[in-house]
Amino acid sequence: MLVSFAVANEYYIDCEQPSVSTSCTASEPCSTISVALNALSEASVTEPANTPSTHTFSARGTCTGPLNTNLHHLDPLNSTTITLKRWDANFTIDCQDDSSPNSNFTRALIMTKHGFTRLESLSIQNCGTKSFTNTDPRSEGFNGGAILIEGGNITGTDSFHFVDVQVQPLSIHNCTFLSNSVDPDVGHGGAISIYGGNIDAAQHLNYVQRLNLTTSYFSKNSALLGGALFATGLEPSSFTLNPIDADTFSLLRDSISHTTFYNNNAYQMGGAASHQHVYGGTLYDNCEIINNVAKGLKLCPQGDETCAGTGGGIGAVYTTLEISNSRVHENQAQTSTEFSPRGAGIYAFYDTHGTLDPEKITPDALFMLMSEVSNNTCTSNDGAAEGGGIWLNGGGQVLDTLIEGNKALSNTVHSLEYNAGGGIYVQRSGMLAEDGEDGFIVVRNVTFNENQVSPGGYGGALFAKGSTVIDIDESTFNGNTVTSSQRIKAAGGAVAFTSGVVATVTLSTFTGNSAKPLRGHSYIVEGDSSYMPEPDGLSGEGGAIFAEASTLYVASTTFQMNKCSSGYDSGASGGAISIVANNGFKESEFDTVRFLYNEAISSDDTTVDKASGMGGAVHVMSASPIFISCEFKGNIAKSGGSKNSIGGAVGPKFVMCNFENNEAAGDQEDFQSSGISIMQSGRGGAIAAVASVMWVANSTFTNNRATARDNSLVPSLGGAIYLDYDSKGKFIGSAFTKNQASNGAGSEICAIAVVRNDEEEPTIEDLDVDVLKNEANSSLVFHNTTFEPLLLTRDRRLVVTPTVLIFGGTVKFMDGKFGKGMKIIIAGPGSLDLFGGYLENVALADANLLIEGPLEQAYLDVLAWNADLSFEPKAKCTLCAVSPAHLNSLKMVNASVSSSAGIVVEGDAW
Repeated sequence: MLVSFAVANEYYIDCEQPSVSTSCTASEPCSTISVALNALSEASVTEPANTPSTHTFSARGTCTGPLNTNLHHLDPLNSTTITLKRWDANFTIDCQDDSSPNSNFTRALIMTKHGFTRLESLSIQNCGTKSFTNTDPRSEGFNGGAILIEGGNITGTDSFHFVDVQVQPLSIHNCTFLSNSVDPDVGHGGAISIYGGNIDAAQHLNYVQRLNLTTSYFSKNSALLGGALFATGLEPSSFTLNPIDADTFSLLRDSISHTTFYNNNAYQMGGAASHQHVYGGTLYDNCEIINNVAKGLKLCPQGDETCAGTGGGIGAVYTTLEISNSRVHENQAQTSTEFSPRGAGIYAFYDTHGTLDPEKITPDALFMLMSEVSNNTCTSNDGAAEGGGIWLNGGGQVLDTLIEGNKALSNTVHSLEYNAGGGIYVQRSGMLAEDGEDGFIVVRNVTFNENQVSPGGYGGALFAKGSTVIDIDESTFNGNTVTSSQRIKAAGGAVAFTSGVVATVTLSTFTGNSAKPLRGHSYIVEGDSSYMPEPDGLSGEGGAIFAEASTLYVASTTFQMNKCSSGYDSGASGGAISIVANNGFKESEFDTVRFLYNEAISSDDTTVDKASGMGGAVHVMSASPIFISCEFKGNIAKSGGSKNSIGGAVGPKFVMCNFENNEAAGDQEDFQSSGISIMQSGRGGAIAAVASVMWVANSTFTNNRATARDNSLVPSLGGAIYLDYDSKGKFIGSAFTKNQASNGAGSEICAIAVVRNDEEEPTIEDLDVDVLKNEANSSLVFHNTTFEPLLLTRDRRLVVTPTVLIFGGTVKFMDGKFGKGMKIIIAGPGSLDLFGGYLENVALADANLLIEGPLEQAYLDVLAWNADLSFEPKAKCTLCAVSPAHLNSLKMVNASVSSSAGIVVEGDAW
């Protein structure tokens, strides 16, 4: 039932002019607000009972002293509401920081739905509640330095009163709050503290507007929780951070618009504002949250990790934050303990244990639209810093937003805990993919620029872990960085996913992101007061994305000019992406993804000879991703492969992919003056694999390079493909064109197969042709694959280098097409010395070569050491005769050859 007010009066106050007037008219104003309240009370005596009334107090000047502070009016029988506003000049309530021994507190006023309901165009400053002697926050306790708002059921449950709240929420408009505070150990809301409403509202209707805060300014306010503003739907007498039964409460809402929070601070949560158990959510629209701090407590006697600063700008627990057209800028979350600060800009926590909206499975913790989160900094001591811009637990959406220049930093390089999420840190979304869309993290049309994590950590722009489902769409990641420490690697220059994340990335770009080692730090040696130079930190993994025990679905996305750099360990891996250990999760998939000019580079420390780059574009370890219609162009690894997969049970698959101008380089300029340069070489210009099972279909390899310096003792191997030791590969319908192994061998492919644990492999005498055709027994299989080698000349003579170089294992070519200059070299056990130390001292597997299909043009050269060869030509048609195999040359040392149709050698044969 809507009610129109029957009584309306206006009272005038001039705090600068002494007056004995009690009529409070414009011509004879009162001199204090308390006199106006007395006049209102006297007038109410003459009014009939249950008569609603609305009144306006217009004031000017600076109002101080006990007659202008601690204001409270309550008339529930007549449903009285009061607007306190500026008259025709400035209006300030100044509590003057009254902390005298006889004063428990000095607050400006208490707002309720049956008293002061609206403040307009006034300033409140220097107010505070600092007493330990009165600890009941409902009755002038230690909360709400300037204003205590009681939005709950303080006068009964009459629905008539509640309708008043619906029609006119408690409102603060165009007000300023300066230098208000509460006790830093226990106080909530340095300027404003608002309580209650859940129980009362539950008896009437949902989504009730409780607070409307507009066009206001908060600065230099401080508290334990909520430096400027603290808001909860709980009653003060039952206040707790623990969730409450979902079925008994309605969904109160608070609204804040066109308001600035500047330079406020909290010691625990919410440097500007803290919202808890406001189940209908809190809206921020066109707001500025700037330079606020959540400092963190100095002592944590209970070992409570929440003692660290949380939510330097805004902190929310079981409250959906809806932030639009707002700016969260240069806020900080700090700590004085070993515990981790969280969310320098925003902290939002809402999980499945909280009170639930009955219309949804799980409420979102955060909805952000067309906003900016920039230059916020989360700094830890011995622990980890989590979320330079945003810390999120629960579902959330970030849309059309700029995330820029945020940092998650640590004050030590020796911590065993990792920093993470320079821009956004996701603890968990709380939902799995099969649960539907509820609980997802959605990032759409968001720009992440130059966010940082350092030293030691994950996800320069974005980090997510645990049971999290995240969709990234039409977003841009530019120049984000993560830096390692002495103990923690740098993983995911832009994004890192760990421990079960399912992530979809579509229509996005990753440009110029980097994962790099710590450089040039010094430390004190234990037992010695002298400073010693410290070596570089650990290497970077995944210049753009790092995924560990997680699943990626990436489509229509570009990775360009991302980089990971090597430290003092085994080297950088994955210039664009590093995928490690799927741990039983579904394998990652990449569809129509472009990898352009990414780098995995070796250490620039000339004293380090083991830190070389692996996987200029992508590094894979203990996982089996699939790449469909992807482009790999101009990626570089020093020294390693443009795409390098390492580790047991690895099986990358490539379908309709293009590899062009990628390079595994062994010519790092910084090593030219050092003896280490003679050991530098590149392997696998396009793909390098160790202990891997690789499958390639309908793909092209063009102008890829593996290089070594002229004076290198170790040649480059595998201009396009390098398969080391326990790897296997299958190629179907693919083409190799003009790839190079500069100062090396195997311009198209180099493969090595070894014997492990003294196992004996069958010789060709033990295997008939049918067994040889069984691809499971093969190290390499080529179906309908084309080779067009690069023809080099020297002194007008054709220089023929090995196109395919095989050390051990069984290799099959079926219906292949070999261009002019194609040369296969295959070597078995006992052949290592003949190749000038290409390999370390390993036991090569027996070497078998089977070429099945027509060889009508003598373009192929074959050189075999301690190997067995078999040529099985095919007829062109069913009734056609089978032609012998035609070779340009055939050279054998301790080798055998067989063919059912014969062999014709047009050149050298021995």
